[in-house]
Order: sequence, then C-alpha cells, then structure tokens
Amino acid sequence: MYKQDSENNNAIYFGNFRFNGEKLKLARELHCMTLTDLSKKIGVTHQMISNYENGNKTPSEERLKKIVDVFDFPRSFFFSKTFTEGERNSPNFFRKGAAVPKKYQIQVEGYTKIYSGLRKYLESKVNLPQFSMPTFSLVQEEFRQIDFSEIELLADSMRKSCGLGNGPIGNMTLLCEKLGIGVFFADLDNAKIDAHTVIVDDKPYILLNKAKKSSVRLRFNIAHELGHILMHSLYDENSTSSTSNHKRIEVEANYFAGCFLIPEDGLALDMAASNLNYLISLKQHWKVSLQAIIYRAEQINLFSNSHTLHLRQQISRNKWRLNEPLDDEIPIEKPKIISLSIEYLRKNNPHFIEDLFCDISLPSNMIDDICSDITKQRTDPKPNYNNVVRLKPHT
Repeated sequence: MYKQDSENNNAIYFGNFRFNGEKLKLARELHCMTLTDLSKKIGVTHQMISNYENGNKTPSEERLKKIVDVFDFPRSFFFSKTFTEGERNSPNFFRKGAAVPKKYQIQVEGYTKIYSGLRKYLESKVNLPQFSMPTFSLVQEEFRQIDFSEIELLADSMRKSCGLGNGPIGNMTLLCEKLGIGVFFADLDNAKIDAHTVIVDDKPYILLNKAKKSSVRLRFNIAHELGHILMHSLYDENSTSSTSNHKRIEVEANYFAGCFLIPEDGLALDMAASNLNYLISLKQHWKVSLQAIIYRAEQINLFSNSHTLHLRQQISRNKWRLNEPLDDEIPIEKPKIISLSIEYLRKNNPHFIEDLFCDISLPSNMIDDICSDITKQRTDPKPNYNNVVRLKPHT
C-alpha cells in the first residue's frame, strides 16, 4: 500500500519555470520505467504519477527530491519545456534484429526528443545544415512496392547529387550531417535495436545504438535509414505497422543501402579476384562488410549462386557471421556537427559550455553520448581558439 499523496495543483518553480509533467514522463521513458515501476520507487500510487505527468497534480518538494534521485537528472530538467516540443512528420522506423518490447521503442523515441531538442537549441544560436528532400526521391503517401530498378536509379542519383562518383564513401556519417540529417548515438537498454529514424519538424534524425561497435555495420545502418528517408517517410503509421508492408519496406531500405554504398560500376572495376582474402582487402577499401560485398556481387551478377554459397559457407566455418576480419580496425565514424557548433559558440563565449549545461539540464553521461568531448571542454579552462569551424552565426 502506498500513502495517497496530498499534493494539489499548487505549483512549484525552478526560477521562472513551473514543474513540467511532460519532462517527468520523458525521464521515465528514457529509463524504460512503467508508471508502476516509478510509483514503487517514490512511494505513491501509479495514478498519482499519471497525475504528475498530465499536469493534474504537482509533486511536493519531498517527492520531487525522490524523483531527482531515482533518475539522477538535474532538478532543473523537470521544469523547462526543452525536449517536449516538436511535431513528428513521419512514422518511426526501427532497424532491429527481432521483436522488441514497446518500452524499449519508447525509450528510443525519447532519445530522439533529446537530440532534436538539443539541435533546436543550437539552431537558435548558429546556422546548421538544413535538409531538403531531393526532387528525385521516391517518397509517396500511399504504400506500394518499389521496384529494385527504381531503387538503383535513386541511389545513383543521390550519389551524383553528393558528388560521390563510383568510389567508396569516405565518411557516411559526415555525408548525412552535411545533408542536414541529425546523426547521434544513444546508450540503449535493448541491444536488439540497431537504429531508428524519424522526421521531427521537417528534420530527419538517425539514432544509432552505442552498443553496436562495428564501423561497417554502423555505416550500413545509416545508409539503410537514409533509404527510409528518401522512400518511406510520407507513409502513415498504419502502412508501416502492417507486417507484410514492414518486411517489404525493410527489404527496400537494405537494397538502397547496398546500391548507395557499393555502386555496380565501382565494384565491377575493383573485382580483380573473388577469393576471401581479396574480398577482405575490398572490405578495407569500401568500408562495408564482407557479407555486404558478397551479396552485392551476386546481385549484379559478378558472382554465381554457387560461388556465393561457397563464400558464405567459408564465412560460417570461420565464424565470421557476427564478427568479421577488420571489424575492430576500421574506425567508427563519430557525428561532428554538434561538437563543431558547440566549439564555435564556445570560442565566442568562454562560458557557453556552462550555459549549455544549465539550459538543457541533462546529466553528463547523456550529453557525452551525444557529444563525447563536451565534458572535457567544460573542465578545460583554456579554450583553443586556433581551429576554424565553418559555421555561420545568426545575424
């Protein structure tokens, strides 16, 4: 039994901000807690937690202290509107290895709110790249099976618009950031979720699971999510939630990723041999997995079905299906746009890092996931003014 709280609608404040129940809900979802889970930890009923979140009740100072302790968030986090605003303009696309409980998917959506809110905060101070849907995209409101030949043309058009030619993409993460797509890592509780994509306020965001360590798989995941943005982002939730539609949508995004990362003409020119040792050298060159190279080579008729089967059997015998050669050697591409914009703002205001921590009120570990060097910048008393960041301040 829990003592029914006597809290009413008497507001409590942090500075000029009133307690915001939406922020409590966001914190709970980021920690994968149910209403009942949280109610047990702070000693109230789950109905009272619901009342806090809906704004019908306000927690007392005593309850608020318990909430802060449970989540280990700064007290100020629960008062501002940061991270609660923003209109979703697309379905949620989850790249996952198996069925994932709803609470983990909600956690991912919460992390996207955090990142989109941080980006919106920075955009109020500095100009960042803006996304514009290409005219050659295949986005449409009604679901239909997109022919693979159309996807090949889409990938080719996208490479041409980015000036990529037929060679390897040097940095897939940076490419997306230059296109105005937010890319970030999050420390998710469920390792089966590889990535997530959604469009908020007409800006696409790609979340990557921090637990996924292989650079080549992360690059493929990003290309896969880019495929969703260019082909599926106008579908409604009913279309994407259908099991048969979802399977086809995933196949199409995978096909786009293979075409975009490994164009037919480029791979054909490089395929001087077809043994595993040579394919490992191609992996280093193209920064994609052995299995992706083999699949793509079969797709464009460079490899026969029998040779493809032989190579896959060798990969299985070598136990490379999950961990391939060079997985630990090809460096992971880290998002840069947030770090660059923060460093730019810091050069103009040495106190900006402290202001940022105060304004967004996130715990240090969560900020580090988004931008790994912010905490170091915060503790470094001597800012570096030598590096030039090519960002343009608002006038």
